Amino acid sequence: MTERPHPRPDTAIDRERLEQTLGDPALARVVTRLRDRLGRDSDLSPPLRLSDPPEDERRALESILGMRHRRGATLTFSPKTLDATLRQSGISPGGLVVALEALGGALRDPRDEATRYAKAWDDAVAPTRIWIAKQDTDARRTALTSWLQDLISEGLLKRLATIPENAVQLLAQSQRVIDRLPAASWTLPELAARSVGDAHALDSGQALATLVQRAIGRLTHRKDNANTSDISDATDTSDATDTSDAAGRRRLWRRVHVSVDALSASVLTLGLRGVSDGLVDRTLAIHAEANTPCRLTEDALLHHPPRFSADVTGARVFVCENPAVIAAARREVDADALLGPLICTEGQPSTAVRLLLDNLSTAGIAIHVHADFDAAGAQIVALIVARHGAKPWRFDAESYRHALSVVKEAGIDPTSLPLQTASGRPHDKTESPLLAAMQSVGAIIHEELLIETLLRDVAMPTRPHDR
Repeated sequence: MTERPHPRPDTAIDRERLEQTLGDPALARVVTRLRDRLGRDSDLSPPLRLSDPPEDERRALESILGMRHRRGATLTFSPKTLDATLRQSGISPGGLVVALEALGGALRDPRDEATRYAKAWDDAVAPTRIWIAKQDTDARRTALTSWLQDLISEGLLKRLATIPENAVQLLAQSQRVIDRLPAASWTLPELAARSVGDAHALDSGQALATLVQRAIGRLTHRKDNANTSDISDATDTSDATDTSDAAGRRRLWRRVHVSVDALSASVLTLGLRGVSDGLVDRTLAIHAEANTPCRLTEDALLHHPPRFSADVTGARVFVCENPAVIAAARREVDADALLGPLICTEGQPSTAVRLLLDNLSTAGIAIHVHADFDAAGAQIVALIVARHGAKPWRFDAESYRHALSVVKEAGIDPTSLPLQTASGRPHDKTESPLLAAMQSVGAIIHEELLIETLLRDVAMPTRPHDR
C-alpha cells in the first residue's frame, strides 16, 4: 500500500485556526476530495471542481481563499492556491498536505485502499477454501465450493460478517458445524453447543445458522449432488432448500438428522385411531377409548409413524385451527355423541401436523380443513389443501356469508371485528372469492362462534371400528 511518510509534527501549525477553517464541517466534501486527489498524485496544479456546491460550502471556501467565485452549477478552485494561502496565513506553514494529515491522518491512495480491502476479504475466506479442498469426496467439494461462491457473489458473507475479521470466525464456526453433519440424531441446540460452545448459535436468524443452512441446502440438493448418502436422509424427497418459513427450516435440518423442536412441536387429536401396534397407534387407541384428546410430538411421529385405514380410522378426518373445537367435541363425546376424528393445528401447521396429515393422505383418508375466517386462517387452509390434497370444510364465500348470519343471530356485530391484512399472498387462486367476500365485509369470524355447525358435520352414525 502506498502511504506518505507521516510528517514530523510541526509545532508552528495553528491547530485552532486550522479547525475553524479547513476543519469546518461545511468543507467536509472538499477535504475528502482533496485527500483522495493528493493521495493518488501529489501535484497541486490541476484545479478541483465540485458540482452543485451548497451555499455554506461555497462561503467557507471563499472565506479561506479570500476571494469570491462566480456562482454556477460548479465550484472550481486551485489546490495550489489553497496551499499557498495556508502557508502564508500561518495556519499551516507546511502547506496543504500537512494540514490535511493534521486533520485526518496520513494520506493514502484510495486505489491502494480498495486493493487492501479486497485482499483482506480474500484472506478471510482462504482457510475455508483449504478446508473445502480437503473434503473426502468430490460431491462434497463441489457442493461446498458452490456454497462459498454463493456467499461471496451474493454479498451474503459481507452482510452477515460486516468486516473480514468477523468472517474468519463465522466461516471457521461453519466448518465445525458442517464437519459434524449428518448428526447423530441430535437436537439443534446440542449440535450448536458441541460445535461452537453456544447452544443458541444455530437459532433461526443467527448469522451462523444462515450460513450452515445454505451449506446443507447445497450438500443435500439432488441437482447439485447426485450422491448425497453421506450427508442427507435419502428418504426425504421434499424441497429441503426452502427456508422461508419454520417448517422449511425444520425439514432442512431433519435431512441431516438434526431435530429443531421435535419435543415441543406437536399436534392435538381426538378420536383418531391407527391400525398397527406401534407406539403412536397404541397411544391414539388408548386416548380414543378414553374419549380424551391426544397430543403427539414430532419426535414420536418421526420414530413411530402411525398407519391408518378407512376401516379403522374412518373414510375422512376433520382438521380445525383452534383447540376450543376439540374441547367442545370432547364434551359431545362424553355425552355419548358419535363424532369422527378431529385434528387441531393450533395455528399455523407445525411439522408434527404435516407428518400426521402425510400419513393420513397416504392411507387414502380424506382430509377436510377449516380455520378462522381471517387472513391467517385462509393461509392455513390453502397450505393444507396444497400440501395434502385436503378439501376446504365450510370454508368458501358461501360459508363465510352463512357464518356472518350465525354471528348476527348471536348478537355480535361483525363490523366490530376488523379483518387483518394477510402477511403473504394467497396460495391458490381458488381463495379469491372467499378473500373478496371477507375484504368486502371487513370482519373476522372465529371458529369458536361456529362450533355447533362444525360438530354437526363431524357427527357419525356409527364408529368405523364398530362396523
